[in-house]
Amino acid sequence: MPLDAVWNVTVQWYGGDALCKLLCFLKLFAMHASAFILVVISLDRQHAILHPLDALSAQCRNRRMLLLAWSLSLLLASPQLFIFRAIRVEAADFTQCVTHGSFHHRWQETVYNMFHFTTLYVFPLLVMSCCYSRILLHIHLQHLRDKAGASYLRRSGTDIIPKARMKTLKMTVVIVLSFVVCWTPYYLLGIWYWFQPDMLHVTPEYVHHAVFVFGNLNTCCDPVIYGFYTPSFRADLANCCRRMRRDASLWSPDRLSARQGPRSGEHESDPATNNQVAGD
Repeated sequence: MPLDAVWNVTVQWYGGDALCKLLCFLKLFAMHASAFILVVISLDRQHAILHPLDALSAQCRNRRMLLLAWSLSLLLASPQLFIFRAIRVEAADFTQCVTHGSFHHRWQETVYNMFHFTTLYVFPLLVMSCCYSRILLHIHLQHLRDKAGASYLRRSGTDIIPKARMKTLKMTVVIVLSFVVCWTPYYLLGIWYWFQPDMLHVTPEYVHHAVFVFGNLNTCCDPVIYGFYTPSFRADLANCCRRMRRDASLWSPDRLSARQGPRSGEHESDPATNNQVAGD
């Protein structure tokens, strides 16, 4: 994103052909990795709730799924290394990193973009929706069994606390919603462009950049969501806020004026005001 931000400022491409290919590859790779990791999380949550007795095999299974997610991200982003290049227009003394000449027909570029739209947005969204639908159905059926008095996996050590399940489910649903909210505007704008390229003359350039940056914020939101659903993080954050409020009250103008200097014959010992009386 720093390289892309610099590119937005300079407009012209100054990084050369190799960096052009690398940046475009990394952009698509990061987008695929982010989407596929959410798919892995969804599959893991589904298996943990629907098959809680398989917890011992989760580490090996998740390692394989993560390896597959990263490998697919590398594979699907690799065409960027071949279709992007730095092209210089001698007449205008202008260089840009583009796909010009990589597609012989307009429909080929549209198919390429639609394919990545499917792998980046449609496929992850379908898998996540399917996983959480099955989880919701499972929880609903379990609630009905419990309500009817049926014993459902009540043996010690074999059941996951329903409250913890619901908490995890809420967290993952929020993660999916953030994925949808962040990326939907970008892909809607992309579909409009793929089928009506003239839309570039209708919408300002800064709108395209803002929508793309907003989509990438999804990756930044996920750790924050995990944190707020973790009790230790919330407790540490609350302690930090209380400490900041306490420090702010100690350094407030009223209290500082009251402690500006020690009385005659007295020596100030409060560490919060040592800086104030250092020159006395």
